[in-house]
Amino acid sequence: MKELNEVAFKSIALLLGAGTVVGWILACIGLIGLITALVCFLHKSPQPGLSVKRALVFTVSVLFLILPLWFVEFVKDHRIIISENGSVVQAFPKNTIIWQNRWDKLISQGRLTDYRERYVRVAMSAHPITDNPKVRSLKYSISVKSYESPEALIALESVVGKYTYAMGIDPTTNSDEKAKITNKIRFLLFEFNEKKSKDLATLYNPLDDAQQARFKAMVKESIGTQLTGIGCYLDYVAFDIGE
Repeated sequence: MKELNEVAFKSIALLLGAGTVVGWILACIGLIGLITALVCFLHKSPQPGLSVKRALVFTVSVLFLILPLWFVEFVKDHRIIISENGSVVQAFPKNTIIWQNRWDKLISQGRLTDYRERYVRVAMSAHPITDNPKVRSLKYSISVKSYESPEALIALESVVGKYTYAMGIDPTTNSDEKAKITNKIRFLLFEFNEKKSKDLATLYNPLDDAQQARFKAMVKESIGTQLTGIGCYLDYVAFDIGE
């Protein structure tokens, strides 16, 4: 028992020294010692040498399976590394396992970010003057999504700024980022209201599918190109008449 305690103590000390390449080697040796001591303790044998031999075989088998995990990096889907000049260093469209030295080389060339879909919904209103003449209260809502591609993210960053991925922070629900996208879309829609005021005055029945289709075509014609320029597209468009 005393010998086992000494082995366990030395093994823990070696584990604490881990941190460099040499440290990882020491950690492996320490882990072998810890598992060997544990197996010997749990499976005592009348023949001590046989017990240690079985423990070592078991330990080496376990390490053979888990050791590669210390030298690889797990990268989630839709992660991307972008260089300082805005070019794509490496995109990961799906969950990927990559060797640690390869990962270190890639991440040193830029910043890690996320190109998953962004989604915002914007409500607006307009008060066009009809030919009657009278003021019509028109309200409408649109939803905008970003394309899930590295190029779309780079375009979107012209609006939201450069983003670096951080553990525990989801950029797709980041309130600051969503506010910037929303403000950009509102800016485009204010311009749309001014530009299409006469056409908006012809809309009076939100239950008419033809009028809804015409309104959607107006919005797409006015802001579709600008949305594409920031990596986004129209997902939903509908108008209603206010009370």
